[in-house]
Amino acid sequence: PDTNNHVVCTIQSRLSHKLWQSIIGPSEGRTFDEAWLRFPSLLWGMAGIALASWLGMRLGGPRLSIILAFLVTVHPWSIRFSTETRGYSAAMAGVLLVMIALHSVLTDGSRRWQIWALLATGLVLSMLSHAACAPVLAGLVGATALILLYRRDWHSLAALVAANALAATVFLDLFGPSLPQMSAFMKG
Repeated sequence: PDTNNHVVCTIQSRLSHKLWQSIIGPSEGRTFDEAWLRFPSLLWGMAGIALASWLGMRLGGPRLSIILAFLVTVHPWSIRFSTETRGYSAAMAGVLLVMIALHSVLTDGSRRWQIWALLATGLVLSMLSHAACAPVLAGLVGATALILLYRRDWHSLAALVAANALAATVFLDLFGPSLPQMSAFMKG
């Protein structure tokens, strides 16, 4: 991947470009179509609206669901990030997945593996989309761990550690090849 782009964005842009080539293909000297490269970010932005609505429903019911969906829809950063060929809108969707999963853990005492898979997926998606999500994710997971410690919910705490270990393993496996490029880029 390009050292100046996010891993998820690089992958989705390449797939989108290949799809464009197979459906429409180059014409009149055009070798790519910018709208097709930006389309995955738009889809992630729309997913972010739906996930914000879902989180709002879980936190406060239908009114909060509508308010959060509206705020994400009209927020200038959300609009901008959903039209850029970058990983920001996918990172937002990943962070929202993490928030939904952690809310489920804390409110439902969830022991379902699907919640933990959702958490691991959100962590990996967020980090591969934009590694600067790390402090936010660390805060969310750390606060959840402290609450689970306080409650003495050892089963959920162990599952939280396992989900994070799985996410870290997948992230490092997928992000690892970018590290030498990033190091060379930083050295100039």
